[in-house]
Amino acid sequence: MEKLLAGLISIDDAKAMMSPLFGINDLRGACAHLGTSLIGSGMERAEVDDRLPLPMQGRQLIQSFVNAIKRIEAAISLR
Repeated sequence: MEKLLAGLISIDDAKAMMSPLFGINDLRGACAHLGTSLIGSGMERAEVDDRLPLPMQGRQLIQSFVNAIKRIEAAISLR
């Protein structure tokens, strides 16, 4: 998907749009493989503040996903 976006917008913008989704995937991988270092980078890339209570972190995670999908959809629909 990042390559598709990079064909429509700059590579830097494509990476920025995809970063939250890659962060969410890092968190998925971290849950599957306990003891991994992906949690910190995943939280950062997914734009989740780990200092907040867990329900708020969950809300941020969902909102980050939705926002990323909306930005990707907007970039694709402009072409």
